[in-house]
Amino acid sequence: MNDLLGKNKSNLKSQNLKIKGKNILKGKVKISGAKNSSLVLLAASLLTNEKVILNNVPKLSDVEKMKNILKHLGVKLS
Repeated sequence: MNDLLGKNKSNLKSQNLKIKGKNILKGKVKISGAKNSSLVLLAASLLTNEKVILNNVPKLSDVEKMKNILKHLGVKLS
């Protein structure tokens, strides 16, 4: 179990980015939507009768399949 925790800790460290320098960073980066989050949120939308608006949902085959499943369940999507 300790080995497993040790591996997780090292993975977290590798996700950090340190930038050293005198210049200020400028610019914009467009971040695409996260497929896994989108799939979970689409499924969770079934838990309410209220209108749900999801932005930045990626156009991927997995997401399209989920949308087709929801349509077959009577969910209105646009």
